[in-house]
Amino acid sequence: MFLKKSTTLPAAQYELPPTGFVRLGDFVGKGKVIPVSKSTWYAWAKAGRAIRPTRLGPRTSAYPVEAVVAFIASFEEK
Repeated sequence: MFLKKSTTLPAAQYELPPTGFVRLGDFVGKGKVIPVSKSTWYAWAKAGRAIRPTRLGPRTSAYPVEAVVAFIASFEEK
């Protein structure tokens, strides 16, 4: 699989914090957990293949860690 793992804990397995929110650049991009470009990720989100961000403010969006881990787990099942 193309996903980068570190330990056996659910969120730590993917080098993410255990709870909270992460920005797109924290898990998408070259050398990251999901090695696709941001534009590919946005296209996937628009098509319904990827999770959509949560708005935290007028100019800030982030993704719940739990949703990111669930997305990655569903990707690994295929």
